[in-house]
Amino acid sequence: TKKIEKLLAGDYYVRHWARLWGNLIIGRDGQRRFQVIYRNASRPWLKEVFQKNMPYNDFARALITASGSTQDNGAAVFVSKWGDTVANITGTTTKLFMGVRVQCAECHDHPFEDISQDDFWGMAAFFSQTRRRQIRNDATPPRPIAMRVYDRKRGEVFLPDTKTKIEPKFLHGENPVTDRYGNRRESLANWILSPDNKYFAQALVNRMWGHFFGAAFVNPIDDFNATNLPSHPEILALLAEDFRQNGYDLKRLIRIIVNTDVYQQASIFSRNNAEDHQHYSRALMRPMSPEQLFYSLMRVTDYEETMKKVARKQEERMKKRMKEQGDEAMMGNGSFIDRVLERFTVVFENDEMGEAVDFISTITQALYLMNGDMSNERIEGNRGTVARILAKFESETRRIEEIFLMTLSRLPYEGRTSTLLQLCPQASRSTASVRGCFLGPDQFF
Repeated sequence: TKKIEKLLAGDYYVRHWARLWGNLIIGRDGQRRFQVIYRNASRPWLKEVFQKNMPYNDFARALITASGSTQDNGAAVFVSKWGDTVANITGTTTKLFMGVRVQCAECHDHPFEDISQDDFWGMAAFFSQTRRRQIRNDATPPRPIAMRVYDRKRGEVFLPDTKTKIEPKFLHGENPVTDRYGNRRESLANWILSPDNKYFAQALVNRMWGHFFGAAFVNPIDDFNATNLPSHPEILALLAEDFRQNGYDLKRLIRIIVNTDVYQQASIFSRNNAEDHQHYSRALMRPMSPEQLFYSLMRVTDYEETMKKVARKQEERMKKRMKEQGDEAMMGNGSFIDRVLERFTVVFENDEMGEAVDFISTITQALYLMNGDMSNERIEGNRGTVARILAKFESETRRIEEIFLMTLSRLPYEGRTSTLLQLCPQASRSTASVRGCFLGPDQFF
């Protein structure tokens, strides 16, 4: 319990959740110009959100209703990113904040749900008056440095291939009561965040449960529907009600989840629950996110220390070049390491912007880990983790234990040390032979 409180109060909590929600609200599109602008605009705002533990309903409202320049209002990146079409922002908003997929009804009535094409476009009408435009600098030629989100007084949607105008209409509900020039996004936010809308709190609780357990009550995590019912509806409803009653406090929800006995179970399984992937009788193994894998590799190879030494010079060169080109918006609020991470996630991201739950890798990822300088060169070099362990410990047994602690966060299981001692040259102090010893044989684990 003390460790949980320490983690919740630390800077890593802020950085981790700011990055995770950054992926959710703007995606992982690598080094594309506007993606960099969106990331640089949203990062400080998201860090402030989680530093202050902003209530989740206020957080959601800020994203749905934000207006103005992304330079001045980091929350505006959400509508700016997905607001290229009313259909796109409608589908993203309902998935993210309600856990409901309405995109199937864009062109025809939903085949499995009671969602008609009129329902979809009724929701889309809430964004029909929202516009975005580029803000450019004074360079020659002018370069985009931000986006501005604003609402016009007019703008309607029509049923595709018809002249039928669709009025704003809440999903499974009524047309909102607003004056002629009322802000439609405000009306939508009021409805989504209403205590009567069960989907809002349940969608977030389901997402958080899935984050910590690797399996949510409803999977896929954003697909609540009549044929995809929660595995444990009572627990979902109980947590959602507590979340509502306590001011949509994210830290409180996390604290409740991770203090439970079910969360603190080991991943070791028996023949009775080896196939259980639904009832939480054991902790499920799951892959790391691209960000977690990146920082783990940084730590285990001592790559971070090398990065810090070159980062300052890289920062100075980049800022000078960006300033000369009038590209200040591309400088960003992140460090050199952040930009290396962005390139890393291009290789290890998934298509849904969320969290991986299956151990599925690609050839590109395997080649990157085998041949990339973060892993390969740092292990073989004279200044990496292996070289440090060889210099620090004389005992081969102690060296093996240190490598296990560095990579697996545990000591070798019984019998593994003696097996490795037979495989490894006893007197060798060569990083190349140690690399072959530890990274080659299947008996390593």
